[in-house]
Amino acid sequence: MTTASDDQKLASWRAFLLTYNTIMRRMEQEMQDEQDLPLTWYDILAHLDSAHRGALRMQELAESVLLSRSGLTRLVDRMERAGLVERHPCEEDRRGTYAVITNRGEETLFQAMPGHINSINQHFLQYLDVFDAQALLRVLTKVLEGERPAEGSQAEVIEGDQ
Repeated sequence: MTTASDDQKLASWRAFLLTYNTIMRRMEQEMQDEQDLPLTWYDILAHLDSAHRGALRMQELAESVLLSRSGLTRLVDRMERAGLVERHPCEEDRRGTYAVITNRGEETLFQAMPGHINSINQHFLQYLDVFDAQALLRVLTKVLEGERPAEGSQAEVIEGDQ
């Protein structure tokens, strides 16, 4: 038997999932319609662009964009064929490979960025006031720190991605 508190927590979970899935589907469709670019490609380009020298090791990039190594490899293969990224060998570790954003990748990212920011505002931020944003950040950080304790403070990770 669940309590009213448990019911409220489960309702919060369902609302979180529904909200996330609804927003991500809309943003994915908008990015595809407006830029002919999958949202995951945008995410990869943004991570590479913000990295030192526009490059990340494939393993690090996979962790950053929440993909398996094999899933990322397939995406980077397609992005490389599209001229958006290149692979460079890692000089320190011959087994390692860097994904590097190309000039075309930077141009694509910067062309898509205003629409992406608009989508975030339209589908999410417009519904939050400063107090809602603070409360949401506090709750999500608490969950991340509970689920990823070995990685230290998630607040720094989250706030650093702004």
